[in-house]
Amino acid sequence: MPSLPSLHAQIIAQRTAATKEADIVTRDVLRMLESAITYELKKAGANTANTKELRDEDIVKIIRREHRKREEAIEAAKQGHRADIVDRETKEAAVLKVLLPVGVSSDDIEKAVRELIAGKTVDVTRPGAVIGQVMKKFAGRADGAIVNQVVNQIVREHAEKATGK
Repeated sequence: MPSLPSLHAQIIAQRTAATKEADIVTRDVLRMLESAITYELKKAGANTANTKELRDEDIVKIIRREHRKREEAIEAAKQGHRADIVDRETKEAAVLKVLLPVGVSSDDIEKAVRELIAGKTVDVTRPGAVIGQVMKKFAGRADGAIVNQVVNQIVREHAEKATGK
């Protein structure tokens, strides 16, 4: 059975296709992504003689980081009433979102948090430890902001039960 191409190879293939189709937004976003991947490779100590590639998990982190940058830029542009920037950043975010693996729902995150707390594998008074365990369990598929929100909500519930409110 042939193995699937790496995420980096898929990005290169999609960039080539976007170039041929004259899809400028997709082409430019994928070029930027390739540049970010190359930067991370160099930062990790790889050089041209060493054909080391990043793992797909590392590339997903880069994509997620770039997507988050676009989301933040969209919010800033909305506050500055810059519809042109909102439009451009929204298109770029859409290209990046397609490359991200399917995320975990907040219901699944909540279930995992409650299981961890019920199993007493983590201390409910230490939300950071709970967040760390949940992020490890979902291995890059969970959005850290959603995990943080769910954990803090459940920690508040436990604190209210403990104080009898």
